[in-house]
Amino acid sequence: MLAKANLDKAQTNYDNANGGVYINNSNQAAAYNALYTAQQAYNTAFYYYSLYSQAPTQNQQDQAQANLDLAKATLKSDQDYLTALTGGTVPTDATGTDLLKLQQAQLAIQTAQQSLDATRLLAPFSGEVASVGASVGDYVSPARLSWFSVM
Repeated sequence: MLAKANLDKAQTNYDNANGGVYINNSNQAAAYNALYTAQQAYNTAFYYYSLYSQAPTQNQQDQAQANLDLAKATLKSDQDYLTALTGGTVPTDATGTDLLKLQQAQLAIQTAQQSLDATRLLAPFSGEVASVGASVGDYVSPARLSWFSVM
């Protein structure tokens, strides 16, 4: 309403400047400039009024719903990840790349621990090892104890 009132006032001032087809004085130029500025302000106000006064299209509603659904899924994923990090019970349907990375890291730790546990040599009898036929990094299973000679 204000933009329309300003446009009408600017139009009246321009009409009262008694200009011809061509602008030939500074008063007429100033009135034309004010009219042009008021027209631009009116057009902008009308655009935003039209944009926001209409009901949203189905496409806009669908896009907003998709954005909301994505935000909810991201929130749930982040909450599950936080639960996992703080030692809570993670739901069985939990998903998310961060949670997957955490689970992979936990599995890698478990695998490393199992490998470490497998490096212990436990002899089924007492004695001293006189020589070892294995090198650092070799995997020695109970079936390969023949590499060792016991005194």
